[in-house]
Amino acid sequence: STMAARRGPESPKDALLIGLCWFGTSAVVSTYANTAFLQHFDSAYLLTLVRFFGSALLGAITHTCSPAAVSLRGVWPTFVPSALLLVGANYTNSVSLQLSGITLTYVVKSSIPVVTVLINALQGKTFSTSVYLSIVPTVVGVALAAWSDMNFSATGFAAALASMLMQTLLNVQSKEAIRRTGVGGAEAQFIMVSICSVVLMIPALLSLASGSSVLTAHLESHSLAEPTDQFLVSVAAVAYHCEYVLNFIFTSKVEPLAFSIADIARRLSIIFVGAFLFDKTLTMVNKIGICICFMGVAWYSSISQTKTSKSRG
Repeated sequence: STMAARRGPESPKDALLIGLCWFGTSAVVSTYANTAFLQHFDSAYLLTLVRFFGSALLGAITHTCSPAAVSLRGVWPTFVPSALLLVGANYTNSVSLQLSGITLTYVVKSSIPVVTVLINALQGKTFSTSVYLSIVPTVVGVALAAWSDMNFSATGFAAALASMLMQTLLNVQSKEAIRRTGVGGAEAQFIMVSICSVVLMIPALLSLASGSSVLTAHLESHSLAEPTDQFLVSVAAVAYHCEYVLNFIFTSKVEPLAFSIADIARRLSIIFVGAFLFDKTLTMVNKIGICICFMGVAWYSSISQTKTSKSRG
């Protein structure tokens, strides 16, 4: 889930510190928060709503208090397509986590580079043979890891595939929206999650009007006055917001290859941290599939960056 931000000369120590904060927030805090929330509230819709509303609120506070904040008036319509993709990508990601768990969800989503190549190929762009070859281990690894997963669910797997596709389209669409408007990554995040919050409230309001609220159904056995409920809601919202904002900042401070390597390590860590935190058993075939998949992603990232460096040279 990566969108471009503007790059400038930065201190390596600053980049390392931001990278570690982003890595820890994503691989540990978000991994715990998302699954713990789903186990407690049993609602992918509610998790998605809490993440967007919380991020929008925190973004509004940050934007209002920032002395360097730029006016966002007039740029909102440009981000509507990206926001709709963000809603879809996040909701289907939550559904996949709820039905199939962390391992299958993030192994499938690690193949975003593969889908990026296929989309570009359909648009007429050509790639070297090595790029197409790097797709093979990624696809094989995803297949092995997914079908050997003890929590495999056809619906969960379909949701993970849908999330991966929408995330890929989001990456492309949001970069173009940022380029056209000139806003920074954090501002783009604030705009999109605000639109997402409004979009997600529509089915809730329609459900309330009809007398059968989706939210009420999932909150009947939970009182938000309970410390556990408050803690899980707060952690889910704050972790999501911090993960994305730190992602934008880190992207702006490092070269693409460094970010790609860090992102591969992050996704691997999410799988293994999730298995540790929630006592998930990984079979040997599971582990082999995960390793093959990420080797393919690393190979593709290396080829892609080498080609970019040569074209610049």
